Amino acid sequence: MIVVSAIVQATTNVFTGKTVLASYIIEQVCKVPEFDVGWFYCKFGNNDKSTLLAVLRGVIGQLVKGNGQLYPHVLAAKNTTGGPKLVSQKVGKDLLAECLQVLEKTCIIIGERFRQNTLITSLTNKGKVVT
Repeated sequence: MIVVSAIVQATTNVFTGKTVLASYIIEQVCKVPEFDVGWFYCKFGNNDKSTLLAVLRGVIGQLVKGNGQLYPHVLAAKNTTGGPKLVSQKVGKDLLAECLQVLEKTCIIIGERFRQNTLITSLTNKGKVVT
């Protein structure tokens, strides 16, 4: 069973506290043992650090660190791509969707402006996301 959690998007001018708010939310959600938490902070003004691929790598890495049952899924994806580093957006989106199918309650937080809403749309269509 997949449960829709929520989507929270805070948008405003730079240097108004969005990162502080995201950090507070991460801190609070990490205290809830039932939740697996993944987060990623996009770097303001650095488009190389704010790509969909960078976000996927970061969020998947956080979720795997927090939940060992995801290792077989990540290893299977690694064997499919032939390398240790995630280099394909499609593989990354599929892997994240698979991880969310395995995990019961997940919170994903993306800090700073992330302009590629395809990830959020994709996860929402799968029915389980908090951003």
